[in-house]
Amino acid sequence: DKSKLSKRKNPTGIFYYREAGFLPEAMVNYLGMMGYTLPDQREVFSIQEMSESFDLKRMSLGGPIFDLAKLKWLNGRYLREKLSPEEVVERLGQWKANPDFIAKVLPLALQRLETFADFFPLAQFLLIESPTYSTEDLMGKFEAPEVARLLKIAEWELERFEPGIGSPYPACSKEWPKPRKPSSRICSALSFTRSAAQRFPSLFSME
Repeated sequence: DKSKLSKRKNPTGIFYYREAGFLPEAMVNYLGMMGYTLPDQREVFSIQEMSESFDLKRMSLGGPIFDLAKLKWLNGRYLREKLSPEEVVERLGQWKANPDFIAKVLPLALQRLETFADFFPLAQFLLIESPTYSTEDLMGKFEAPEVARLLKIAEWELERFEPGIGSPYPACSKEWPKPRKPSSRICSALSFTRSAAQRFPSLFSME
């Protein structure tokens, strides 16, 4: 949203951007560009090129604005201009298009798998940065205020869990206070916010 980078509003962990598919060199370039301008004003540069031309007078003293769209644009330029097609294929394999990733996702998708073509639609929520969906799809058969209330309760409860390996959903469902015990309504809404799909692996099987 072009606001100042904030730990409360923006993902600040570097692993988030790695998992979202950004190249390390593009990320370093962008972070450098937020606080420094090269003499020739170019936007695509390596850390070596930045160090060779470094001058404290060219440092920006204002609060940098984190523009995710700009980062994506820069990452796209690296994919098209700095890497060969063969290198892009190799990087995709290092990212998630590899046997290790498929082996981790398969147990979640297998119960709903009918053909190989079903796998990637079921796994798409693990490959995309942020799902998009309409209010109507999210509401389903329920009223908007009720869905909003349940999702807010889920947000409060899930905030108690530290991010890390595994999913907080199974533990959360077991420890959820009785007045807030998840129902089929909340499970459906939670699943849809995560996957933006009508078919998805169960949240509560994601150990």
